[in-house]
Amino acid sequence: MNEGVSFLNSAIFWPVIVGILLLAVVFTFKEWPTRSASGFARRLCLGVLALLGLAQIALEPAYWKAAKKETIILATPGTSDAQLDSLKRVNRRAKIIEYKPGMDRSGELAGKSVFLLGHGLASYDLWQTAGAEVVFLEAPTPSGVVRLQQSESGVLGYPIEVRGSYAKPDKGTSLFLLDPGGNPVDSLLLNEEPETGITAGEIPFKLEAQPQVAGNLLYYLEERDSSGARLRTNPIPFRISGPSPRNILILNTFPTFETRRLKEFLTASGASVLIRSQLTRGAYKFEYINREARPVYRLNAESLEGFQLVICDTGSLLNLSANSLAALQEAIRNRGLALLVQPDAGYFSRNSSFGRLPFIRDNQESFTLTAQDVVVQKYPYRPALQFPEERITTREGELLGVYRPSGLGRILGSVLKDTYQLPLQGNQASYNALWTALLNAALPPAEQGLQWEAQTELPRIDAPFRFQLRTTSDATRVRDDSGNVIPLIQDFHLPYLWEGTDYPLAPGWNRLSAVESGEDATPGNPANFDFYTFGDEDWQALEAATRLGTNRDHFSQQSGNPKAAMEVAAISPIWGFILFLLSMGWLWLEPRLMG
Repeated sequence: MNEGVSFLNSAIFWPVIVGILLLAVVFTFKEWPTRSASGFARRLCLGVLALLGLAQIALEPAYWKAAKKETIILATPGTSDAQLDSLKRVNRRAKIIEYKPGMDRSGELAGKSVFLLGHGLASYDLWQTAGAEVVFLEAPTPSGVVRLQQSESGVLGYPIEVRGSYAKPDKGTSLFLLDPGGNPVDSLLLNEEPETGITAGEIPFKLEAQPQVAGNLLYYLEERDSSGARLRTNPIPFRISGPSPRNILILNTFPTFETRRLKEFLTASGASVLIRSQLTRGAYKFEYINREARPVYRLNAESLEGFQLVICDTGSLLNLSANSLAALQEAIRNRGLALLVQPDAGYFSRNSSFGRLPFIRDNQESFTLTAQDVVVQKYPYRPALQFPEERITTREGELLGVYRPSGLGRILGSVLKDTYQLPLQGNQASYNALWTALLNAALPPAEQGLQWEAQTELPRIDAPFRFQLRTTSDATRVRDDSGNVIPLIQDFHLPYLWEGTDYPLAPGWNRLSAVESGEDATPGNPANFDFYTFGDEDWQALEAATRLGTNRDHFSQQSGNPKAAMEVAAISPIWGFILFLLSMGWLWLEPRLMG
């Protein structure tokens, strides 16, 4: 549309122009005989002005001007009274709206001039300002934790890290990382000057902890002032996974400290364990952890049913009867059972036996875990690594043993010696890391048919929690804690990618369950995804800083449409009438004055 002068009655534009030109010709023809007399040019100009006045009355010309919009002041959390009062003095007729997350105000804001105060709108409410002209007058960044980086998933035996930055700390402010029991495990006194590369006024921090058990754990970040008084405490959720095998059978020639310590570790990880220790010939002691009391005297297909891993010392392996050994081999090859042999000094020197893997003497009786700076005892051997054998290592690459595929299962050998001493020396974390690596090699995590990913950083009560689900099945159904089905939207370009939105009803751990079902809606094995919902008082500074950044980016990138703030203003016909009346009045009056 032309942004210059336009005509409201543009449909009669050409008829009016033709009529005006005809009248101009008639007027000129009438005055032409008096062309030699004085005032001819003046009368001709006045005639043209009179005709223009008529044209203005008929066509109603108009122009674009800035629209007078209703002003709205939208106050979000963080709005200062001084700023609000200042705007009210300048815009006395402005309507003030107090923002509440999730409330639809799009109708009230559409076509209005909006002053957005405070920390801004939640990301899921930004769409409501699409039809408004918004000026974001942001509040200053609050004091507290404004950036947080932490992986919610961890592995038992490895430390978890909490990184972030703290804005505008008072002198002497310190941070404490508390374990699920509320005990401090790490602390940091915030420096007064930020490091290079950090946003001005923000102090970086890094805290670590060593989980002792697997499961959904809740750590806490506590802020204290210079006197040690608590300022704020915010929860930090972690999902710690334990060793992969969940059903384990341990066979011992006699009770050992190694098995006792391993039992404690497996109990903490939530595994189901049966321990058989030989007391005398034909007499055994059984221990049951997280399982029913059902003894296993002989190994056969029935007794091995349900176990994923057998941990066996060298003596017990050699003492197995031919039938038990055959049943064990069959379960490994055809059912995917794993066998982990706990070696003794003679294990490495035997030429051939079932469960014996090839090793080479290296004369090294210890190695150092670089991450924890802990010395670990080992047998003076290393794997020969004959195809198709694979090394077993820690995350940092320290060699622990070797495994060989055998049909559907695996046979594993270790070089570790007397690892039970590590917890006695205060190195429980190192012990957890070693055995987690060994057990995960015995039964590596299966390829998941379902993969979850949270899209919302700080889930809140009654606020949308967005998630993504990757699955190759079109029959997947997702339910919340209450059993309600959550609708999923399939990605147009990636058919295996689905998106959904949940609205948590209560703070704390919440669970989504995905169930594979066919056309008959027969449920399959559910895959669960746990996420933590924060309370209204949790992480207020972090949420405020996140909102500030989101709103700043959103409104700075908004491409405003100039016409959206313009309106058409018609030139009043009274001006055309006045012009016509004055021109015609002079043409009527001039001959009489001259006569």
